Amino acid sequence: NLRRVTPAPVMAQVAEVFRELQTAEYAPAYAHLVHSRDAYDARPRNDLIVCSEAFDALESVAKTRLQMPTATFGNVLAVCRQRTLFVPQVIDTLQQFWTLANSHFRHGMTEPFALGSAEVDYVYTSCLGGMLLFSRLA
Repeated sequence: NLRRVTPAPVMAQVAEVFRELQTAEYAPAYAHLVHSRDAYDARPRNDLIVCSEAFDALESVAKTRLQMPTATFGNVLAVCRQRTLFVPQVIDTLQQFWTLANSHFRHGMTEPFALGSAEVDYVYTSCLGGMLLFSRLA
């Protein structure tokens, strides 16, 4: 299998996320993560699938960690804000990221998919970071 070459720190983060999500608890998130990685590594890369599956994995990790199986990511963020699980700026950033996802690559997106290559890289790696953020909640 071919794998895209990314900087070593990013590859370390990718490996960490895959390691942490290989549990029964995170099985749905892991399946989305695998689909995202496969789309990322595909030739040509399937950018829409990369973004949508990576965000679905992030949402699944967050919902699993907070035990909110039927919630939306927005519901999860509201609980994070109520419980002060993260500093307000991190929650604000996640809120903006959710808006980006809903506008560009999630169900009911309001604009045709048009993210550039670097933007797709940003979404993919940001979702990975978000998964670690939620999976490591104390």
